[in-house]
Amino acid sequence: MSQNVFLEKSLPPTPAHLAKSLGTSSRYLEDLKLHISGPIVEEWKYYGKTIGWTLKLILGKRNLCFIVICKGFFAISFVFGDKAVRAIEQSGLPTGLVQ
Repeated sequence: MSQNVFLEKSLPPTPAHLAKSLGTSSRYLEDLKLHISGPIVEEWKYYGKTIGWTLKLILGKRNLCFIVICKGFFAISFVFGDKAVRAIEQSGLPTGLVQ
């Protein structure tokens, strides 16, 4: 996984730190949040000194994605249940995207 810039437990991310770390890419994170249907909850969670702080986007009771902030960009991880995995596999999406 990409190198998270927020590894220090005693320094949770702030909007100013986020903007500085992402630079011009911060607008894409904001765009992503605007394109999600429904009210999302943003939750920063610390997963240890190797993984660091991760932003969870939550819709209702579901975790939508996990976002790691890196220098100049962010990486998104999705966790899908069995039903969603089957739908994705049958969707015709490119193999590289499905992995």
